[in-house]
Amino acid sequence: MNLVRLLLILILGLILWSFFKRWLHSHADEEESESSVSQEKPQPTLKEGGKMLRCEHCEVHFPAGDAVHFQGKVFCSEAHRRLNQSD
Repeated sequence: MNLVRLLLILILGLILWSFFKRWLHSHADEEESESSVSQEKPQPTLKEGGKMLRCEHCEVHFPAGDAVHFQGKVFCSEAHRRLNQSD
């Protein structure tokens, strides 16, 4: 009987500890998000209608302003231009 009571107390303690940790974590996230909102820099965005190109190496689409042109082909980076050149 004492063992059952001890196990129930331990389980109840673990459940309470779990709820306390979640509550503490959620309040820390709220405080962090409130402080980061004022310090956040606006992210650069692609203008609507901006031209997108496809990399010859990886076939990923990317903004035309980031393109690397070589021998009539378009690449997303200098590294992919070199990899494609060595193929």
